[in-house]
Amino acid sequence: EVGNKMSYDKTYKWSPALQIRTVLLSIQALLSAPNPDDPLANDVAEQWKTNEAQAIETGGCWLNAFKS
Repeated sequence: EVGNKMSYDKTYKWSPALQIRTVLLSIQALLSAPNPDDPLANDVAEQWKTNEAQAIETGGCWLNAFKS
């Protein structure tokens, strides 16, 4: 159907790499700029707000404890 934005464009070549790239960029952005005002864990967000350096050190300890 001409003019229908939802119609299938037969010239478009979908690639899963495009989607994976978008997901990875989103994850990278979230990890590089945490938002303590919308936390998953309230105690971690509170530590981040009150002592960011200590929060980063604690995160490093957890990373070292659980890395494979």
